[in-house]
Amino acid sequence: MQTLGQFRENLGLYNKTINNYMKVFECNWNNKAYVTSFVRTGLRDYSEITRAFESMLLTHKPKMQEFQRDFYSTRTIGDIANFINLNPDELADFISEIQFGLPLDIIVFDSDYKLQENGVRVKHRFKPSTKLQRISSYGIRKRYALEQTRKLLDKKMQEIT
Repeated sequence: MQTLGQFRENLGLYNKTINNYMKVFECNWNNKAYVTSFVRTGLRDYSEITRAFESMLLTHKPKMQEFQRDFYSTRTIGDIANFINLNPDELADFISEIQFGLPLDIIVFDSDYKLQENGVRVKHRFKPSTKLQRISSYGIRKRYALEQTRKLLDKKMQEIT
């Protein structure tokens, strides 16, 4: 049995890519068919993996490589919106709403963006031209869809009561 680190090097994938891909697409890595011991926070390079997991990774290799290119490329909110078939202004508004739930290092700073003021993180209104990096278009699409569903359910619940 080999470790994830040994195997993933042959795939040309980062460990973070595999973990993020599995999180976004809700794959369960805590499956005894895949790993030899329970993993709480994600797979590590020293995690021993089974042949079944190696086979699954090989099957998903092209998708994971596309996911990795998407995750590490710098692009505007408008580019992401076009890729996932959303209105660029709506996506900019959505990212503005959820910005405190995102890592600070995803934003390629626009000239008018202030990270902090007096030690406090500043809420910012993003534009379709704002550049982002180290974020998955697929993850944004999933989060956007979940939020839209939550809002619809909230509205329906208010109508009922």
